[in-house]
Amino acid sequence: MTTTCPACARTHSTAQLTTPTRLRAALAIVKDWRVWGSAILLCLLIGAAGGALGLELNPGAMMGAPIGLYAVLRMTRMRACPSCDTVSVPK
Repeated sequence: MTTTCPACARTHSTAQLTTPTRLRAALAIVKDWRVWGSAILLCLLIGAAGGALGLELNPGAMMGAPIGLYAVLRMTRMRACPSCDTVSVPK
């Protein structure tokens, strides 16, 4: 199976991709738009549901666990490109 690097556009086999260190994976997950987008969407949904039901909910506290789990699951799938050393999730 092959994958294309989003940074250098080179095609590599999945066996060539290396697992990045936890620090590099954490830095890459901070820049990942999917994590930010899902966090904002989840916060809006929890806030809207709480407002519609008349509950005093704190969306920030309630979304921490699902977003943290989603980030950890994405971090475990991250791989580094052997050519340019970019860390990303292969498609």
